Amino acid sequence: MQGKIWLGIESSARQGGVALVRGSEVLAELLVPVTADYSEKVLPAVEELLARTGVCPEDIGGIGVSVGPGSYTGLRIGSATAMGISRGWNRPAKGVPTLRALALAAPDDRPVLVCTRARDGEVFASAYMGKQPFCPELFPPGVYTAEAVALWVADLEDMVGVGSGRSELTPDTVRWLHPSMDLPRPSAVAVIAAELARREGPDHHIQPLYLRSFGQKAVDVVP
Repeated sequence: MQGKIWLGIESSARQGGVALVRGSEVLAELLVPVTADYSEKVLPAVEELLARTGVCPEDIGGIGVSVGPGSYTGLRIGSATAMGISRGWNRPAKGVPTLRALALAAPDDRPVLVCTRARDGEVFASAYMGKQPFCPELFPPGVYTAEAVALWVADLEDMVGVGSGRSELTPDTVRWLHPSMDLPRPSAVAVIAAELARREGPDHHIQPLYLRSFGQKAVDVVP
């Protein structure tokens, strides 16, 4: 089984978790609230997942982790934990952009807007030609004003939307997927990480993708 099962870690949003996947098959997934003591819950969650499935560290082909954008604290915890497990198990690690992981929730390969809440009416957003990890970007990931994103999608058809940023846009801006899909899943992180690593190779160092520094203003025009 070595090289086929991937562990996914998600900690960018208010609900995180861990998952084991083989290809597109989800073997097990455990969701955990991202709280102040989340760092103390990740490794026990991984241990529970392994015990539940009978998978051993030797069976793991790699570790994927959501790198953001999202919670500063959550991203740091997730990245550090993934690298620690990677080195401890001697397995490759791969960072996965959180917006790409959310796009995987789309039901098919039609264009998808991914939009998550930032603060003060701002959103982290990107749009993709489809749900596949290597499909082209329609506009690059960034922090935008909600108005800029709404104007960009106003005249588009056949696009679906996903993410907590729906609360910052008018309801009829885009055809939104069910709210249950608004939080990234660790299983999606694992699926995409395996594909990214296969094509690009592993990451020797994982850096959180914050998309902005403190005090940076949102972009008010979508490219």
